[in-house]
Amino acid sequence: MARHIVRGKKQTKAWASIFCTRSQLRLDVTLPAGQSFRWKETAPGHWTGVLAERVWTLTQDENAILYHVYPVVPENGTGSEEKMECGECHLSVVGGNQGCELQCDSRSKPRLRKSNPKARSKAKDVEDMRCIGQEEKGGKLGNEAILKDYLQLGVCVENLHEDWTRKDPHLSQVAAWVSGVRILRQDPLECLFAFICSSNNNLSRITLLVNRLCEAFGRKLLQLDDKSYYSFPCLHRLAGEGVEEKLRGLGFGYRAAYVPGCAREVLARGGIDWLHGLRQTPYREAWTQLCSLAGVGPKVADCVCLMALDKTDAVPIDTHVWQIAQRDYPACRAHGAGKAPSSLTPRMYRFIGDFFRELWGPYAGWAQSVLFTAELKQFKELVEKEQREGKSQRAGEKLKTVRQKKEQDTRAECKKFKPMERCCSKDK
Repeated sequence: MARHIVRGKKQTKAWASIFCTRSQLRLDVTLPAGQSFRWKETAPGHWTGVLAERVWTLTQDENAILYHVYPVVPENGTGSEEKMECGECHLSVVGGNQGCELQCDSRSKPRLRKSNPKARSKAKDVEDMRCIGQEEKGGKLGNEAILKDYLQLGVCVENLHEDWTRKDPHLSQVAAWVSGVRILRQDPLECLFAFICSSNNNLSRITLLVNRLCEAFGRKLLQLDDKSYYSFPCLHRLAGEGVEEKLRGLGFGYRAAYVPGCAREVLARGGIDWLHGLRQTPYREAWTQLCSLAGVGPKVADCVCLMALDKTDAVPIDTHVWQIAQRDYPACRAHGAGKAPSSLTPRMYRFIGDFFRELWGPYAGWAQSVLFTAELKQFKELVEKEQREGKSQRAGEKLKTVRQKKEQDTRAECKKFKPMERCCSKDK
């Protein structure tokens, strides 16, 4: 059985690296903070998850992100490329269900066709190349390009912080001790359905539901130790018959109806191509179209816009952000005085979002993520832990200095006396 990899002296060749300082990205702050729900800390400082139908382990030091991509071994053991059937369509494909796509119209039943990457719009190709960079031979993106795109390493967080601190004194104070927070650039399909699962849920519960969704309808990629990893389901699987009933049995509650309902609506509008095409539409238009889908409200639409559709000025507003706005920004407090977060009206939601967009500028969504992260319980616990470790380290360094000083004083005292000469007398 394969095992989760842990960085060590004997495994240096198993890791590839990308230059990135901790001030630009902290994995322990960004990955578990409620953007993506498929990363888990499998060893101290090591995060394992699924990205682009590949299983990764990420870790970091002060100046680099280190990553390992596991070879996906099919259950039949025939090699890395597995011939299998996609979903319920019985269309054989190589390498899983990523190359299949469902077409629908109102007059006929859904049918599958083989997805042709060259048939994508030229605008989308230009956008993908802008964000990802050059492709390797054969049209497949390399691991480094995938990870750089996912982590959006082309955006300099330190420059953003400098800009925000000039505009917002409160954010300036928070940003001084919250560093390395970034917005991930996620797959629009996975991001959309993950946040449908997030409705009225906490972080641990959302993670549980998303993993159950993948286990029930995704493709098993591999197993590491006692943990199995799955691809995210394709639209056809999510739109299939019996999905709602199965999800209710898995504890999805009222969200069970939204998953197949939304999948069918996305398919009817053009499927994956339509969803990816929203990256080229203006923010407000993309947000409006998402809000018309089953199970998608204003906050879910903003999450997808920010974390998957390149709308950096989208500002998702949930209970945490509402409380921040009421507590720390008088202009928002004046419009929502005495109101509970549950009474957030569409008009108030729009006002708060526009207020932050005007205050913070084109990367308002990234600024909001800094304030949001600072409010999370697990982040506060992390800061307290680092403070304790820092005090312990400083105390250890002080003790070491005292001991070194004592040793130096002892050596200095010894030098004051000549070595004792041994006198030997012979008995006669």
